[in-house]
Amino acid sequence: MELSTKQQQLYVGSTAGVAQLPLHRCDIYGKACAECCLARDPYCAWDGSSCSRYFPTAKRRTRRQDIRNGDPLTHCSDLQHHDNHHVHSLEERIIYGVENSSTFLECSPKSQRALVYWQFQRRNEERKEEIRVDDHIIRTEQGLLLRSLQRKDSGNYLCHAVEHGFMQTLLKVTLEVIDTEHLEELLHKDDDGDGSKTKEMSNSMTPSQKVWYRDFMQLINHPNLNTMDEFCEQVWKRDRKQRRQRPGHTQGNSNKWKHLQENKKGRNRRTHEFERAPRSV
Repeated sequence: MELSTKQQQLYVGSTAGVAQLPLHRCDIYGKACAECCLARDPYCAWDGSSCSRYFPTAKRRTRRQDIRNGDPLTHCSDLQHHDNHHVHSLEERIIYGVENSSTFLECSPKSQRALVYWQFQRRNEERKEEIRVDDHIIRTEQGLLLRSLQRKDSGNYLCHAVEHGFMQTLLKVTLEVIDTEHLEELLHKDDDGDGSKTKEMSNSMTPSQKVWYRDFMQLINHPNLNTMDEFCEQVWKRDRKQRRQRPGHTQGNSNKWKHLQENKKGRNRRTHEFERAPRSV
């Protein structure tokens, strides 16, 4: 094994051959100046538009990197002039959960040295509060696990990454908790042939979109299930019943089976003909 700092390559040799591995993987640090500086990778630097490979011969003013401190505030001009720089690149998600069930809010920073900080914001409120971990909310390395969802859990969840005193917002998750009574009401209306609102809206969709749109409206506007598994099972049974009732479905299968049997008989006859013993003269 040999390390070449000039070529920025790692060479590993064996009796079978030699493998060449690059030391720079700048693309994994994202597309922001702050993430590139916080990585403190000696082989990567911010060139003004992306996190790219660092060349010692390049001019220092065109390459920004701080291996010792990793302070993006002193090297990234966009952070110095724009306080709300993260608003434009903030990822937003909408998640729906059923009451008394569990849901998982995934958020993991690119840097393994960053600390994750969660905040919760209720509807129509500007105040944000820190999320406290208890039996109801469990924090993991990949995100937050919310157990036994309640209506009060609906709101915005903000995921922040804190490293070297610098904090940036990575993700905003809007959680909508659907009460079980509303789900049951929707499913009963669908079974009784009611629910004209959903049918009218689904009639304007194409055939390939109707099934998805109706199931989505049931999940949003018809909450009355104790578990999400029960809802999925009913959708699966309904689709299976529709496939069985399609015209020509049974006849097509019988014709196919009959054709396979005839082919099998033909192969058997040809096989027996070759195995027939020669007649005596």
